[in-house]
Amino acid sequence: MEPFEIFNGFSQVVFVAIVWIVGIKIASKYIKLEERNLLFVGMVWIGLSEPWFATVVAFLLAFFLGISTSVEIFLIIGFAFTPITMFLWIFVITDFIYKEKQKIILILVMIFGVLFETIFFYFVIVQPSVLAEMISPWRIVFKLPIQLWIITLLVIFAVTSAFFCRDSLRSDNPKIRLKGRFLLLAFITYIIGGILEAFYTPFIFMIIIKRLITIIASIEFYFGFILPERVEKFFLKTK
Repeated sequence: MEPFEIFNGFSQVVFVAIVWIVGIKIASKYIKLEERNLLFVGMVWIGLSEPWFATVVAFLLAFFLGISTSVEIFLIIGFAFTPITMFLWIFVITDFIYKEKQKIILILVMIFGVLFETIFFYFVIVQPSVLAEMISPWRIVFKLPIQLWIITLLVIFAVTSAFFCRDSLRSDNPKIRLKGRFLLLAFITYIIGGILEAFYTPFIFMIIIKRLITIIASIEFYFGFILPERVEKFFLKTK
């Protein structure tokens, strides 16, 4: 493995580790606050890192054990649970807004998810080359169907997040408005990071920029749901 690939791989390990830490911290607040949506939000944030997690698993296997990951295993690790992540996110969103339409929305999301899983596993088993191709022991190139699925997830995430943040930003409570701003920044930053990750770059400085963007998104997301008192005081200038 060349130094660039090693740097790229370990930078993704760091990013995924931070995402998992943030997700677990948010989910753990469920125990203290008895708020189930915090549990789901933490799971969603971890789930959004699933494609990166597949890369991390493949990289660590290649780096430490010299094992090449098959395209089938990579795809299953990276995308098999994305419909569940989408369902949990829509559940949280509709618990806050559009509560009266939650059931029908969740049924539609579930049907959409089952349809994806059916098509996805068919091609994973029968002809995985339609979905992706491994170009190294741990790097993969996604074909059009997976690219369209990633774009679909980003669009759903962006649109639902915009509606969610809109209500927060309209609140009379300064703390809720501040959390809404952090969430809006997190969603924008994450989407930018996701788009940048879709393009391969051979330059270390670009890798650093991409990882910093996605790490910043994790921090903003945490502040949006679990606003630390010190951060609140700093931005709201409260005593």
